[in-house]
Amino acid sequence: ADSHTAEQRVGVREKGSAAFFRNFITPAKDGIFIFGHFLTNFFILALQLTIIFVIAAIFFKDALTRVIGEVAIVLVFIVSVFILMGMFIGYLFRSEETAMLATVSVASVLLFFSSTILPLETLPASLKRIADFNPFVLSELILKKIMLFKVGLLGVAEPLFVLIGYILLLVILVYGMEKVSKNRVQ
Repeated sequence: ADSHTAEQRVGVREKGSAAFFRNFITPAKDGIFIFGHFLTNFFILALQLTIIFVIAAIFFKDALTRVIGEVAIVLVFIVSVFILMGMFIGYLFRSEETAMLATVSVASVLLFFSSTILPLETLPASLKRIADFNPFVLSELILKKIMLFKVGLLGVAEPLFVLIGYILLLVILVYGMEKVSKNRVQ
């Protein structure tokens, strides 16, 4: 949820600034700006996760260091999904207030349909099948299997492919919304 708010705040604030107009008239391709926003957020989150894992490695020692490679690979995909989701929301709305409201709403819905608030097993079967594709649920499942049950990447291939599908879909949506957002200015 933090990556949602950070990215959409930057994107929405930039729309009303002189920097947006300068970026708008530059000959650089739109993909470069999108990739720049993505990389900025990715590096910030990577730094935060590195600090968390260094502290966790001090306390959990061998338990974490044995799976750190798989966890790092998986976290690249997990972080990418949520950054792209935040970028999409940022490009979707014109005002910062609306984008913030949408971000909180999306995060609340995703959180509600994860096992954080109530167990997914209590949901009706049709809702549970939908909730199983929630990025929060998929991320938790992948990390749990790798960290607790020492399952390799092949053991989490199916939910990992779903996350990769989300990434591809969100890249297309972000690029499309960036084009729409740019056309609003013209």
